[in-house]
Amino acid sequence: MNTLVVIRHSKSSWEGPEVDHDRPLSDRGTRDADAIATAMRRDVGRPDLVLCSTALRARQTAIFVDVAFFDDRPEIRYDPRIYDASVLRLLQVLHEVPSDIGTVALVGHNPGCADLAALLVGSGDPGSLETMRRRYKTSAIAVLDFPNGSGEFVPGGAVLRTFIVPRG
Repeated sequence: MNTLVVIRHSKSSWEGPEVDHDRPLSDRGTRDADAIATAMRRDVGRPDLVLCSTALRARQTAIFVDVAFFDDRPEIRYDPRIYDASVLRLLQVLHEVPSDIGTVALVGHNPGCADLAALLVGSGDPGSLETMRRRYKTSAIAVLDFPNGSGEFVPGGAVLRTFIVPRG
């Protein structure tokens, strides 16, 4: 793996009777998911694989990313282990990615997304690092590059290429 894109799902709705796992995106979340897709297309590029929580709000966010690359859509794998996952659980999921995959996008939840990015990033633009560590908002995208395409998930081993908080 050369690049890991850690995406926190877009804003969900709290208005319905759904249990947490089944909460859909809010109107703002839908606009923000569309903004994620635009940012991915413009600033990041097409992931080879999207790993996604099975929660409805994460699946809806991932579909926007998938559709952004309509001419060459990435594969999406829905994994129940990503829902409400700790950093260790997310690392387990990432270790299962085949070595020939170059860019992986992970669509998940906090605190797992924020904790994963904070653990793996060792350097990058100071402003982006500060923003990422201060508050990993819904719809945030952290793009982590691994030196020499190592894909080794060691603390501080990745470089933060960019941190984007798109708003629709």
